[in-house]
Amino acid sequence: MLGSLIQHLQEPAAEQLLHAIRTELDARDARAYASGWQDAMEAASAGRAR
Repeated sequence: MLGSLIQHLQEPAAEQLLHAIRTELDARDARAYASGWQDAMEAASAGRAR
């Protein structure tokens, strides 16, 4: 569906849309990565507290 939408857009608009999607995916990856580190640090702290 996204591919067909992009095909119907003019070049600058298609590039802007792809850039916005990539930016959002990168931000989600960064949040997931940070959350994973936070979970690991909390687990490590809980392990030391036992």
